[in-house]
Amino acid sequence: MHQKTRLALLVSGALLIASGQAAAQNISSTYEKFNFDDCALVEEGERHVTRVCNMRKGPDLMIVYHEHGVIVMVEPAGSEKLYEAQNPSYKQARTGHFGELFTRNGLTTLEWRVERVAGEWQPYAAIYRTTYSEPVNDGSMRNRQRLDVLKFGSDHACQIGTVEANVANHNVRAREIADAARGTNPCPGING
Repeated sequence: MHQKTRLALLVSGALLIASGQAAAQNISSTYEKFNFDDCALVEEGERHVTRVCNMRKGPDLMIVYHEHGVIVMVEPAGSEKLYEAQNPSYKQARTGHFGELFTRNGLTTLEWRVERVAGEWQPYAAIYRTTYSEPVNDGSMRNRQRLDVLKFGSDHACQIGTVEANVANHNVRAREIADAARGTNPCPGING
């Protein structure tokens, strides 16, 4: 191989590594813990409780516990804590499955995926752990955990994936799902 060709390959390889590192430096995670019971009560019925949690590191969350599980939604700016956003172009899908938020010592940990925009960290996705039960062959129930990935932006919010917690590298996989949707609206046509 010619010296010039080898040098060109080394330079282009170094540039690829540098650009990958620069992109990685513009995406990160920050963590926030909260207690659902400390969130503001919005509505309570026989089979559900709705609270709005004022988050410090990302948008406020509306969390609904109902008889079948939990729903986590981004509370859009300007909606004044109502179910429907005042912005008619805002699309939101109710998220969640059978199960409930995973807590340790009464606290739920939320991972915000953030990107650097004009020198400031801006959140674009949230990852949180939920628990649920499933039947096993002997008729008993087995407790399971998963990571739920919530993508949001100024005009959308929806759940874009789940990763079972028993899968190898489940945290990495959940981040990959969130990051693949960064800068996009994966929720078109969904009305809350």
